[in-house]
Amino acid sequence: MDCMCCPGYVQLYTELMEDRDFGSKLAQVIRTAPGLRTMGGTSKTSAEGTTHSVRDEEQVAFSNWINK
Repeated sequence: MDCMCCPGYVQLYTELMEDRDFGSKLAQVIRTAPGLRTMGGTSKTSAEGTTHSVRDEEQVAFSNWINK
């Protein structure tokens, strides 16, 4: 029966978790997407570190709809 030592287990676990870390991969894609702005929360009640991503086209369309 093969047995894995603790450092080997930790290394394997780390590699597998990096492959499945969707959150950091998504954040990287969002930061590099053209025409996309990321805004932080502006009120005291918003959670620290909370962000919202908005496309430039979405912001223009919403502004035009509000200004009608």
